[in-house]
Order: sequence, then C-alpha cells, then structure tokens
Amino acid sequence: MEKHAHCTLIASYVTDFYTINFKRDCPDCNLKTIEAYARAIRYIGDWFDYDIRDLTEEPLLEYFSSLLKTHSWSTVKLDLYGLKFFYQHVLHKPWPHVDLVKPPKATRLPDIVTVDEAVDLFKARSMELICRGHRPEACTDV
Repeated sequence: MEKHAHCTLIASYVTDFYTINFKRDCPDCNLKTIEAYARAIRYIGDWFDYDIRDLTEEPLLEYFSSLLKTHSWSTVKLDLYGLKFFYQHVLHKPWPHVDLVKPPKATRLPDIVTVDEAVDLFKARSMELICRGHRPEACTDV
C-alpha cells in the first residue's frame, strides 16, 4: 500500500476513534467541536507521519509555531486543545506542556465615543504626526 493511502486509512481510523472517545468523555460537547478536534488530529498526524503517541515539547512547539505563521490563533487553539484531549482521554497519557506565546489582546475602539474621548484621540494623533518629523522640537517632553 502506498504511503498516501496508508496515511488516509490511519487518518480515518484516528478520526473515528477520536470521535467515539470524545462523545464518551464529553457527551454534552458540540458536534462542531468534535469535528474540529478530529480534524486537528488528522493535520497533526499528517505533520508527524501519524506517529503522535510520544510527542515531546520541542517538536510540538515547532508544529504550533509553524501553524501560527499560516493560521489564525483560534485554529491553533483548536489544534492544541484537540491534541491535549487526545493525549488525556484517548491515550491516557500526561500532556507534554507546550509553552506557546499567546498573541496580545487587541483593544477595540468603542463604536460611539464621547466628545472628551474624541478630543483625546485627536490629540494623540496630532502628537504622533508632530513626533514623526513635522515639528520634532515639540516632542522633547513627550
């Protein structure tokens, strides 16, 4: 059997096995979560040639760092949580801690601002323009 067909067969087995265990260990969980976690296991399995039973921190960090370059933080979290569930509930093994750097929380501007908040925003933008070279002498005490 060629490698691609073998990997597809293993991916299918992992997905079915994972889904069964997930439903047993988390009967109230959403079907979309189960599918996302199962998909995560398929992707991770593909990355590691389906040898995912004894992963250590270093290769996991490499995988998740690579994933962060091409996917959103929410996708990375789903893969991380899916693999963590797989280790704890399917393999019954301790989870190898992966120290990922989380992206900073973005601060959104409110949809409606008060007059005072608008004035503060305009002042901040004016100072930014001044300090970029339009009037650098005004930035000495900023």
